[in-house]
Amino acid sequence: MQPIQQVPLGGIAFEVTTTIVYVDDPFDGKVPDDLVSTDYKRIRIKVVWEGAFASRARPVVLVTDIAPKGVETNDGGGTISLLVFNSDGSPLPGADLHIVNSTVEPQVDLTVTSDSFGRVILPGALPALESYEITVTKDGYSTDRTYSTSEVTNPTKPHMSVFEGQVSEASFAIDQLSGLTINTYGSRTAGFPVLAGVELRVRGEKIIGTDAQENLVYKFDKLIQTGTGGDYVYSDMEFDSYVVEVVDADYDLAGSSPALPVGLGPDEQLSLDLSLVVDSLNSLLVLMTNTENLPLASSSARLVNTLLSYDEEMESGNVGDPDFGHAFFGALNATNYELTINLTGYEEATS
Repeated sequence: MQPIQQVPLGGIAFEVTTTIVYVDDPFDGKVPDDLVSTDYKRIRIKVVWEGAFASRARPVVLVTDIAPKGVETNDGGGTISLLVFNSDGSPLPGADLHIVNSTVEPQVDLTVTSDSFGRVILPGALPALESYEITVTKDGYSTDRTYSTSEVTNPTKPHMSVFEGQVSEASFAIDQLSGLTINTYGSRTAGFPVLAGVELRVRGEKIIGTDAQENLVYKFDKLIQTGTGGDYVYSDMEFDSYVVEVVDADYDLAGSSPALPVGLGPDEQLSLDLSLVVDSLNSLLVLMTNTENLPLASSSARLVNTLLSYDEEMESGNVGDPDFGHAFFGALNATNYELTINLTGYEEATS
């Protein structure tokens, strides 16, 4: 029997989803203390349909438990133990875990929900090598999942394996989705005019594996272009640390507010402003911060090369500007320079 079946009846197409899982009852202990964890089976049947009297958000659901007449026996297989937690590392109840395996018979295609401890334990799983595909999410939350080698050559979280008589464990991190708006502006000297149509690369820090050349593969890595208003809006970003690179050949990054990389927390709305200048072959972007890595306005950055008779001084951008705490030096030579930072009340810094 297939997990999902289409059943026509009376001119209406009914979709019947059947889920059968083993239950590890706490009465006699749970895995790993309970050596025979396949205590009984729980069968859940959900029926939905379309038409004049469609089920919509109110499907018909029937649930029953089937227990052996005598003492429990070990039917074989292994145990899948999954943990879901949020960005703080706290267990997350109510998450939906979709588990699929088309390499075993009968095939597996079921969705289960994490308990109050963020856990899902499935005894009696059929043994299989890296073929249990698991996707974890929740309404309004990000998604975490396993990956195949066809998606990522060396995934950090491959599809799960199950071995006879063993417990296979995996953990997943999800949290509420956030919004990120990226705005592109011109230079400070031009008064920070809005710049439209700027090509950018937005990349998170979460890694899902490496490719065939051992290069890192990032979970979020996209090329975008700002719109006519000089902005690009993401409404479904997950918690992570993000960097933004200017890939448009016409521009260099001359500063950002807040400073890059930016940390985006769960359920947060963040606006990131970028200041751009005309591209030059060699340039230097300086970010001036205190010991707590907070940007400092009106700091003096002096760049010197006596052999080239080069001596330029710039102040870091002000609070509220797209280049807050930054100073940009363009059209430089590929050689050594001395950089000196000064701000009243602070020690001088030299590089």
